[in-house]
Parts: sequence; structure tokens; C-alpha cells
Amino acid sequence: MAIKIEDIREAIHKGAREADNDYRDWSPGWSLADSGVEGLLVYRIAKRIHKYQSEEESILLEVSYKKCREWAGVNPPKGRPVSTFKGRKRADIALLNGDGRTKYIVEVKRRITGKKSLYGDLNRISEIIKQCSKHEAGTMQRAFLAILVAQRGDGEVKINNIKRWVKDFIDQDSKVIAEVSEKSWIASDYSHSSIAIEIRTASGSA
Repeated sequence: MAIKIEDIREAIHKGAREADNDYRDWSPGWSLADSGVEGLLVYRIAKRIHKYQSEEESILLEVSYKKCREWAGVNPPKGRPVSTFKGRKRADIALLNGDGRTKYIVEVKRRITGKKSLYGDLNRISEIIKQCSKHEAGTMQRAFLAILVAQRGDGEVKINNIKRWVKDFIDQDSKVIAEVSEKSWIASDYSHSSIAIEIRTASGSA
């Protein structure tokens, strides 16, 4: 059976917690959010997705947006490159269907430094989803942004900020819809949360 949307969300939440626990065990008790170690987070989430995927589906890491778009059956847009693709040009995780075509992509962040940082990521994945959804044959209709949040004491402030910024972003772009889910846990006096933000077009199916 093909992987489901809820499986991706669950993989993000479980994978983020496993990655943080791993790093806490290996280090002097540090959280992943304390260090510039995003690769472990990507690995753990990808490994979790692999547990849910069907035998026909496959996962690739660090795939260019150009390839993700082409494999989804969408030709590069005409004209100059979209400005949102000028910086980061790769998806951390790409899930391919049995025909080798892009089904979902997942961007992974061990921290969000502010509204501008979040908007950069949301703009990038929203743009590729909008490009793919214009084509009937396009197989990629959704993308995910996975974020790890860690804060001493109550982490609700950071989480609520991210939720508010996501809502503000969607209010400015009527062509996309965002759904946010979160899971929280406590470790070493720090409040941790994994946040999964699903982006799809407003015309796409729920």
C-alpha cells in the first residue's frame, strides 16, 4: 500500500525525537538544536519514512529541485529562474512512487531563527508545489517542512510564533494551504517539539 499523508507526519515526529535522543546520548547532553547537525535529523526522518513506504516507493536524499520537478512530470518554467530557487536548491528528502516520479518532498530544519527564515523555506516549497500542480500529469502535489524546536522551560512561545507566521504566510498567498501538526516532549529541562508543516495548493485534494 502506498504511503499516506499521516504516515509522513508521523515519520517526521518520530524521526525528530529519535534524532534528538541519539545526539543527546552521544554528546554531553546537548540537543540537536544546540548544534549545526542537520544531517542526523534528515537521516532519522528518512529512515522512518522508509518504514512506512511501499515496496515500489523509494527515497532519495539531497535531490535538486530541478530533478524533483522533472521527475514529477513538469518541464522547467519558461523565463528567468524563480528567485526563491536561487539559494538553497535541493530537497532534503524526496519520496518517489513506483514509476520513479516525485510524490512528496520534505525539507528539514533543526531550528528556525525567525519569521524571515521560515518564510524563505515556505516560499521555496510553495513555489515548486504551485509549479507542479499546474500540470494534470504532475505527480507531486504536496511538500513538507519539518522543524525541531528546543527551549528551556515552556516551548509554547516558539511554537505559537511559528504557527502564527505560517498563518500570516498563507493569508498572503491564496494559492496554497498549510496544515501544522506538532508533538512535544521534555528532555534535560528542555521543552522539545517536532513541527510538521504540510503545504499543498488550494485547489488540491485534502
